[in-house]
Parts: sequence; structure tokens; C-alpha cells
Amino acid sequence: MEVDHVKSLLVSACKRLKSSPPSSSSPGQRVSSSEQAQDGKFDDEDVGIVVFSCPSELKVPSNKTWTAAGHAGTGGLLKGMWSDFWVSELDAWGSIVWPRDFESVNVSGQSQGGRRKIVQFSLVKTGWDTMSAVSMIARKLNIRLSKATSGCCGLKDKGALTCQKVTINSQQASSDLTALMGLNKQLEGIKIADVELVDRMLRYGEHSGNRFTILLRNITVSNSRVFDAVKRLRRFGFVNYFGHQRFGTGPVPSTEVGRLLLGKRWREAGEEVMSTKYIRRCHSAGEAKARQIFVEQGNASAALEAFATSRNVNESLRQAFSKLARADLWRQAYTSLVWNRMATKRLMEYDRRKAVVGDLVAVKRYDKTFVDVVKEEDVAAGRYSIAQVVLPVFARNKKLLFPKNAVGSSARASLQADGLSFEEVDLEASKAPFPLDDSVCPMRFLIMNCSNLSMKVVTYRSPADVLYDEMLDSHLNSTQGGSGQGKSKSKRAQEQQLPFKGLILSFSLPPNSFATMAVREITREGTHPSVHDAFRDEVLQRNADDAQAGERRSGLQPVKKQHKGNRRTERRKKLRRKAAISRELVKRRKRREPAKSIRRK
Repeated sequence: MEVDHVKSLLVSACKRLKSSPPSSSSPGQRVSSSEQAQDGKFDDEDVGIVVFSCPSELKVPSNKTWTAAGHAGTGGLLKGMWSDFWVSELDAWGSIVWPRDFESVNVSGQSQGGRRKIVQFSLVKTGWDTMSAVSMIARKLNIRLSKATSGCCGLKDKGALTCQKVTINSQQASSDLTALMGLNKQLEGIKIADVELVDRMLRYGEHSGNRFTILLRNITVSNSRVFDAVKRLRRFGFVNYFGHQRFGTGPVPSTEVGRLLLGKRWREAGEEVMSTKYIRRCHSAGEAKARQIFVEQGNASAALEAFATSRNVNESLRQAFSKLARADLWRQAYTSLVWNRMATKRLMEYDRRKAVVGDLVAVKRYDKTFVDVVKEEDVAAGRYSIAQVVLPVFARNKKLLFPKNAVGSSARASLQADGLSFEEVDLEASKAPFPLDDSVCPMRFLIMNCSNLSMKVVTYRSPADVLYDEMLDSHLNSTQGGSGQGKSKSKRAQEQQLPFKGLILSFSLPPNSFATMAVREITREGTHPSVHDAFRDEVLQRNADDAQAGERRSGLQPVKKQHKGNRRTERRKKLRRKAAISRELVKRRKRREPAKSIRRK
């Protein structure tokens, strides 16, 4: 039963997509690629995304697992449709969160004297971000949304099929159980399943990661090159860059605002947010008016009022966003940019296949509890691999731990040039390995590997086909590593006749790792949403043109709808003809003439 619900959700979403393709930006005026370049806004290089974990110039003998030709990448369209990108949370035990029961309600929690007032459910959505979907559900249940009344382990994107656990704290939990199931028929793009009562709220970051299943459309290279690219990703991993989601798509460069906030330059940060130089990229006329008021009049209250009423959002959603530390999102954008630049510096200056002197490394692989500095004897002994190299993530009120090589020197100079003050950890006075506690900045692995990586080459008939069954099989069968080579000859021959080819990738990543960065290692193309928006528009337009050409070739023309008055006239004419024939038959019977002659006439 759950398959039918999820499939219907995707089909309805894709129907909306064909009429109005999803944009990566918020609703409103779309910004062309040339305008984005003119504003210096968020191309890959602008946010520090430059190099790959396996460089294209690396030569590998042809008798090994892959060839040097495979480093050219596969290309392909990412997020061509909402049905092409699936994300499911992995719970604390590593199990995939996927809807199981859309019909019944688990009321076992009511046996404890009604003490359980926390409702937990699986939220399946597409076309909604997590905050908007939870806000809509809370409004339908008449619940005031806040951090105390709702909880989830992470936020999921709008342009994908996502599944995650959500908790809602309510005084009427028992009645909410039934009301939740009724929302499946009311909300478009949202399905609710596995409703139950639990003891505690979910907290941000409690999940163990995410399971991704991604369809890359319009693959034009050979299958051997596709296989080589996936093998390269499996062996070398990918650069653990912060993706474009971390930097936002709003009209104001979040990295610049974050830099000013971290430097406690409050007035300059406010002026940057409300600057009129971003008016042509505003999402609404009200937002542009608010910026104009702030710059010309200096009246922050009037500008805030104009800005608050310019968005078509309900009150509970506005209150929920006001409780979020928006300034923290801007600060994170800047610190993510600093980290990306450090990662690029490290991979361009030093060996990409092993740890070098001065690198910071996690003593135990996949465990950042203890960090050490690589010494010459460590390199000679081959004690640490590139997968153990970590880089610091700049954070407020945290001591920084820099690599003791050119990467650390460059990062230190960059922060000082931006006017930011920080305190460093004294490695000379500390015993190695150094334990990371709450006073030290967090660490992030330089290279990340996909777990349970599988691939499948598929073919399809139309650029807008929804490959639901193939995606579902790859998404839930995490141990499957097939590539479509085990099919019968007849099945392969039938698929080879289909005009389009795609690649389905399925893999798991820990929290805060970006699947788009893993896909980038395979496609070797830019990851900014505008790149794929333009490609998607071109593909869908080509599909529409092909469909019209096919109708013309087959002689099919759209049937024009007749007016009611025309149908009545035709009916009257038909009745008059029948009456005339009947009168003629009567006359001929009297003259004894054959009736067949009337029919022939």
C-alpha cells in the first residue's frame, strides 16, 4: 500500500513540474546565469569548490580497474525532475526511514495514563522544504509551531522526494493521531505514515546519516566510461566540500554578511542585507520596497513592516523562522567558504593520495575524538591515510587548531585579513594526540567515502519519464551493487532501443555531507543549481517539441470542443433528416416503389 501512496505523490508532483519546472531559488524573479556571474554570486569557484579527489591528470595503467579516459566524467542532468532525487534519513541504528503504514495508527503509547503527548510520524514530501511542510501540518492541527512543539533530525530540500521522522508535542495527542491520517487527502505533495506516540522529542543531528538515490539523466558517454567513473568514486571518494545549499539562494551574498557578523560589524552587516544593489534579484515587490525605504529613509521599522508583509506565508511559519538564528546561517555560510578554500589549498599544494607532514589527522578513522599532527616518521611509516585528514571549521568562541603547513598559514592569514580575531590551540604545550572538547572548533574530514554505493544504467523513452520502480529498488536494497549487466538478452535488446540513457546512483553519507559533491566527482560538471535549471528547461522544451512533431507525423490533431449550441443544431438537423426519410418511405409504399432506392439516394 505504501508504494501506491508514494508513487501517486511523485506522479502528481511531476505533472506540476511539466507545466512549471521547479526552480532552485525561491518563488519570484529568476536570475540568469549572466546576472549571477555579474553579481559574483555563487559559482562553484566562488564558494571554493575547485578540485577533485582524483585529478584528471593522474594516469592509471589500462590493465588496472579503470583507465585514464574515465577521468573525463559522465556529464548528465542532475535533479531534472523532483522524482530524480530521493533522500531518506538513517536512524541512530543505520536503518532507512521509509513509510510502511499509511492507514492505521499505533496507539500503544496511550496505555500509560495518557502521559505521552508526543506524536511521531514519517513525513514523505516533495515540493516542500521541511519547515514549510511541518508548519502546514501544525496549522491544520491548530498547534502553535515552535522549537518546543516540533522536532526533527535535519532539514530536507524542496526539490526532491524525502522521507524523515518528525515529532510534534501536543496537549491533544490522542485526537491528533486520527487528524494526522486525514491530512493525506488534504495536502498536496505531503504524505504522513507510521503515526505513533513516543516518549521524547527528536533533536537536530540525532540521525546517523542519509540514504540517497539519484538519477542522472541524458547520459551520452559509453557504459564503460560510466563504470570507470563510479569505480573512481568508490576508490578515491570525493572532496567533502560544503555544497551550494549551505550558501543559500537569496538575493544577498550570505558569505559577506556572515563575515561582517563574525567581525561584530553590526551596522555594516545590516546595510549589506538591505542594500539596494540587490533589488533586481529580490523575490517580490514588497522586498524591493523594504530595501528602498531602509536606504532612503533609514527607517528600519518601516522597512521591516514592508518586508514582513511582502511574503505570502502564514503567521506560524513567520514565527518559526524568527526563532531560528538567521544570523547563524549567515555565519555558517562564511565559515563554510573558509573551509572549502582550505580544502582546495590542501589538495592543490600537496599529495592527494596520502597524508603529509603538518596535516591534522583523526587518530582513528571515522572518529574525530582525538586529533594528531602528522610528522615525518608518520609519513615514512605510512601511519595515516588521506581519508584520516581533517580540517578545522571556524566557530565562534572556539579555539582554532590549524594544520602546521602552508594550509594553516594561508587560513590564518585569510581570517586576519577579514578582521576576525581568534584564539589558537597551543600544540607545543599539548600532548599528542590532542583530545577535542567543547572548547575546540569542530573538525571535518577532507575526503569522504560513500557507503553501500550501488549503480544501475537504465534507459527510458521520454526525457520526462518517472523511473519509479527502478529508483525504489535501488533505494531500499542498500546492499545491491548491480549495474544492469545480469539481464537477459531479450531484455537488454529491448532497452537498447529506447532513446535515452541514465545512471541511478544509490549511497549513504553521514550527516552534513553533501550528495551533490559525490555526484560532481562522477559528472565532472558544475553543481550550481542554475546550471541544471537551464539544462532541465532545454530538455523539457525539446520533449514538448518532439511530442508536437510526433502528433503532426501521425496526423493527430487536437479535438476542438464544440459549443452546446452547435451540438443542438446538429441534433435538430439529424432529426429532420430522419423525419424526411420516414415521409418518403410512406409515399413510396403507396406507389409500391422499393425502399432501397431511398437509401442509395
